[in-house]
Amino acid sequence: MRGVAILVPVLEGDGSARIGRFGWKSQHASLLSFSADAYNNEMGITSPLLPRKHVERSFRGLRSGFDPVPEPEDDGTDIAAFASFMRSTKVLHAVR
Repeated sequence: MRGVAILVPVLEGDGSARIGRFGWKSQHASLLSFSADAYNNEMGITSPLLPRKHVERSFRGLRSGFDPVPEPEDDGTDIAAFASFMRSTKVLHAVR
């Protein structure tokens, strides 16, 4: 067995940590945490799990007329639906 088991906090949990399994560097322990992070980092959509935007300094939409929706932009239903969609897809393992 190779690799390192990294303990990460579960965003929707009680602050306890579990082994990370999802994300680029296994930085999330649940699909719900992963989907909240993907919505925030890839699309700029905030949720109750991540209520603040993670944006580059060059982004001009934050706190301007281009982003009139108050935070959080998603009440948690979209990230839950996205996590449910990922659970329902078939996982294909690469054979080496």
